Amino acid sequence: MKVIDSNIALIDFLHFVSTQKTHLNNWQFFHVIIQDPEKKLQIDEVEQFLDFHIQNDDAWLLKVHDTQELLLFTNKNDSLALSKFEKAAYENFQGNVLRVQFRGFEGDGLEKFSNIIAPLIGQDDIINQVVFKRMRRLGNCILVLDDDPMIIKQMEKIISGYGNIIALEEVDEFFDNYKQYAPDLLFLDIHLKSAKGNEILKELKTTIDPYAHVVMISSDTKKEIIIDIKAGGANGFVVKPLSREKLFQQIMKAPTITKKS
Repeated sequence: MKVIDSNIALIDFLHFVSTQKTHLNNWQFFHVIIQDPEKKLQIDEVEQFLDFHIQNDDAWLLKVHDTQELLLFTNKNDSLALSKFEKAAYENFQGNVLRVQFRGFEGDGLEKFSNIIAPLIGQDDIINQVVFKRMRRLGNCILVLDDDPMIIKQMEKIISGYGNIIALEEVDEFFDNYKQYAPDLLFLDIHLKSAKGNEILKELKTTIDPYAHVVMISSDTKKEIIIDIKAGGANGFVVKPLSREKLFQQIMKAPTITKKS
C-alpha cells in the first residue's frame, strides 16, 4: 500500500480519492484511532500491523501523527482482510486501545469520509482546501475563462451536459471563483485581452492548485505556441473554432471528472 503522511503530502491522498469517484462504490475506508492513555502504542506499529494484513498495492493509507489516526482507502476486495485485522488487533494490542470503523461509500459515505479529513486542513491552507473541495463534491464542475462572449455561449451550449459550468469573461473574477468552485477542469483562453493565459496558468498551478487540469483555448496553432503551452503545465489544447468532439475528448481526459455509466 502507499503510505502518506498527512503533514507532508495530504494533497496527494485527496487527489487520488478524487480520481476514483466514478467507481467510488467499489471502494471503502477504514478508520483507526489509537486511544492509549499511556502512549505506549505507536502509530508506526499499527501501520506495520495493518500492512501485514492488507497486502494491496492499490490501497492508500493516510497517517495522522498529531491525532494518532490512520485512514485507509482501499477496494472492497479487502473486506475480509480488514475484518481479520480488526480481530487480530484486539487480540494483539492490550487494553482495547484501538477504535476501528470501516464502511463503504454508498449513501453518505463520502461525506463521512470527508468529515474525518476536514479537521486536518487549516482555513489558510488554500491548496489543500481547493483539492479537498473537489474531492468531497458529488458531480462535475467545469470552469471556462474566455473574454469572447461568443466563445462563452458556444462552450456553455456544447458542454452543459457534463456538469456545473462556470463561465467567466473577466480575469479579475477568476482566482476567487476557482478557489470557490475547485473545478475538475479549466478551459483557459491563451490570448486574453487583459492577461496572458500562460501567466494565469503558472500562478494557478503554483499558488492555488498543483493538480489543476487545464486545457488551453487558442486560434493560434503555431508549433512554438503549443510547445510553450505544454511546457507551462497545460494538460491539453483545443483550437478555435471549437469542435464538440475535441471538447468532449478533453473533458474525458480530466482525471477527476465523474464519467457517466
